[in-house]
Amino acid sequence: MKNRSRTQSGKQRAPRQRSTRAQERAQANLSGIAPGWGKLREEQRLEWRRLAKGERIRLRNGRTRAMRGQELHNKLNLVQALLGRPAHESPLPRPRFGPNPVTGLEVANDGGGLALRLRVSSAPTQEIMVFGSAPRGAGQYSPGPFRFLGLLVAPKGGMCDITEAYIRAHGAPPVNTRVFIRVWPQANGWESRGQMLIFQGLVPAKGRRGGE
Repeated sequence: MKNRSRTQSGKQRAPRQRSTRAQERAQANLSGIAPGWGKLREEQRLEWRRLAKGERIRLRNGRTRAMRGQELHNKLNLVQALLGRPAHESPLPRPRFGPNPVTGLEVANDGGGLALRLRVSSAPTQEIMVFGSAPRGAGQYSPGPFRFLGLLVAPKGGMCDITEAYIRAHGAPPVNTRVFIRVWPQANGWESRGQMLIFQGLVPAKGRRGGE
């Protein structure tokens, strides 16, 4: 049974949900980025504001509004921080993204040990961000919270190995657990989330291969 605290008026208050590590990291990054807006030159802030007018932000009621300059500044530089790169002082225009080349996930547990590989139709022409969810039960078809694993490495034989990056984030997934991976392109902090793809696969017993 869930414990619920009570307010002074006697009403029950639902317990606060704990933040994920990814949310805590994003909040820490934002705390470091947000003050930079006030340190920009005025002409730089005007550049951010002009570019932001062409971007839309979705509200909770389903409506949209034009993005503010500071919001765009923070949005792009959060991605830069996640990638370990310096913040943009002046904005770069939205790039034109090519197709997302990732086509599937292979989960192998053969003689070489556990291996997680993303299959690509061609060598990526832009950077691909890779995220992984912690292993789930075999009967679970919905992922948990995703963590950033890194940028997709160069393919070898049409496959990109993400084994070490996944284990570093979540540990080695046990046999008969389900792994979820999602990917989308990025360039200069601009993310093409509309091209997001999610793949999942079961970790097979030794000597076998699985995946989507």
